[in-house]
Amino acid sequence: MRPGLVTDKTLYDVARISGAMMLLCTYIRLWDWAVTNYYSFDNIVATQKELLNTIAPYSLAFWFGIFLFLMAIVRMVMTMLPINNWNASFPEQPWSTYRNIPLMIQGLGVAYLILRDAIKEKDKVFTQIGCMILVSYTFFIPVILFVQQIPLIGMLMIPKTLAYVAIAVIAYKNLFKTESI
Repeated sequence: MRPGLVTDKTLYDVARISGAMMLLCTYIRLWDWAVTNYYSFDNIVATQKELLNTIAPYSLAFWFGIFLFLMAIVRMVMTMLPINNWNASFPEQPWSTYRNIPLMIQGLGVAYLILRDAIKEKDKVFTQIGCMILVSYTFFIPVILFVQQIPLIGMLMIPKTLAYVAIAVIAYKNLFKTESI
C-alpha cells in the first residue's frame, strides 16, 4: 500500500466502477449503431430513423452532452492524481494546462448550448447568461496558460468570478421574480 489519503482498495473500486460505466456506454452505443444501420435498409425505416434523430436522444446534441459528461469524468480523475501537487504555490506545467482542458471544453460547450438555444428562442436572459460564461472563460484561459510566467495574471480570476456573480444576479432578477399580492 502506498502512503496517501486514499487507500488502494478505494482507488481500485473507483476504477472498477468507472470501467463498468464506460463498458456499458460503449455496449449501448455499439448496439445502437448496429440496430440503426442494420434496419435502415428499408426506405420507410430510414425516413423514421431521420425523424427519430431529430427528436430523440440519438441526435448530435445528445452525443455532445455525453461528450461533456465524459469530460467531467476525465477532469475528476485528473484532479485526483498525485501529480497535481496541490500544496505548491503555482501549479506545475504542463500538467496544469492538461487538467484544465476538460474544464475549458465543458464550459465552452455549455456556453455554446445555452447560446444556441437562447438565440433560437430569442431568450434575452439566457443569451446574457451564455455571454457571461464566455466572458468568464475569456479571463480564465490566460490564467491557465500564463500564470507560471506572469504570476500577477492570476488577478484575472477576480473578473472571472464577477462574471459568475453577474450570472447569479441575472438569473435571480429574471427567473425568480415574485409577484406581489
